[in-house]
Amino acid sequence: MVLMVVEGMRTLAQESTYVYDGHAAFWGFLGVGTAIMFANLGAAYGTAKSGVGIVSVGSMKPEKIMKCLIPTVMAGIIGVYGLIVAVILQNNISAHDYDYF
Repeated sequence: MVLMVVEGMRTLAQESTYVYDGHAAFWGFLGVGTAIMFANLGAAYGTAKSGVGIVSVGSMKPEKIMKCLIPTVMAGIIGVYGLIVAVILQNNISAHDYDYF
């Protein structure tokens, strides 16, 4: 069964040829926007959750508030990582035959 699937994939790979139709840049920029969006959504969610933790620790044990700031900072760094990934992806997108670039 697996051999049949592999042979079928090999046949498809030999028959198909890539023709650039101008939509590749659109999907590339959509990936860049998605990288930024999900990274910043995750950072916002992490900041909100750690903020709730800081408030609860501040009311129970105020001396431990500075230790609880670390998750908030780390959640913010996730958004910066998303921006870095988006810049790297954007630099790899070429404007070859794409009129709206």
